[in-house]
Amino acid sequence: MSSISKKFINEPLEGGGSGHEPYAAGYVGRGMLTAAVSGDVFASLPSRHRIDRGSILFIINYTGDRLNFGLAAERYLAAGHHVKMISIADDVAIESLSNTVERRGLAAAVLIIKVGLWDKKCNHGYHIV
Repeated sequence: MSSISKKFINEPLEGGGSGHEPYAAGYVGRGMLTAAVSGDVFASLPSRHRIDRGSILFIINYTGDRLNFGLAAERYLAAGHHVKMISIADDVAIESLSNTVERRGLAAAVLIIKVGLWDKKCNHGYHIV
């Protein structure tokens, strides 16, 4: 899949590599994500496979996903569209609070996605998340 359909304009998307869990697919549905994009096992999707439409991207803070979703978001912004990327990094096993690179997104992902979607529904512009 090289792009997301135009019907997803201004909709929440999530994704990343598959492997331990292609977890985002379980969050697609009414009141949740519009789409989830999964890559190969233990591999982040290339940035060209990210978005043509969408307003918010949730990622669980894997380095490859941050890089590739970030590149896709930059391309989307450069084309004059609005996008917000939220990196979920609630891993408390990493002792240093300043070490954001190694902190993964874990249990808080579903809560952050739900709050983000509520934020969107209430037209807060994703400022709460």
